[in-house]
Amino acid sequence: MQRPPIAFQIRPATVADGAVLGAFRAAQQAEIHAPADGVEAYAAVCSAFFARELAAEGSYVRAWIAYAGERAAGSAVLTMAPSLPRPGRAASLDGRVRSVYVIPELRRCGIGAALTRAAIQGAEAAGIDRLTLGASVAGAPLYASLGFRPKPSEMVYEVGAQP
Repeated sequence: MQRPPIAFQIRPATVADGAVLGAFRAAQQAEIHAPADGVEAYAAVCSAFFARELAAEGSYVRAWIAYAGERAAGSAVLTMAPSLPRPGRAASLDGRVRSVYVIPELRRCGIGAALTRAAIQGAEAAGIDRLTLGASVAGAPLYASLGFRPKPSEMVYEVGAQP
């Protein structure tokens, strides 16, 4: 059920936002499956990653943070990778929207959609012509409403997993 809209603003993340991005990434992953080393340890690893990547010139990572008043309410991350040419397109980058997260008490207020739109706009500005993302059952309708469509031909291989 959609909640009433609330006032929020979204801005690009900076190196100073590493801890917030790391905490949100860890919270998101903890909702899916508990990180093996614990949520706090995983948050520290993620925070260091975001601080490093957002400081790096030419980084393949972009991120956005939503604020409701002074409170960080959510985030979204865009990763970019070199791409092979596709028929009719000579794009040099593929993008993946990752870690779209909104704190539980502010979900279904439009923040997740706005964060995803920010990532889409960031991708377009970077010259990316195709974005992918992994969607939860709860998130899939939101992403479909923004133009994403399922692609059943994708498969995932995790190194170290038993066949």
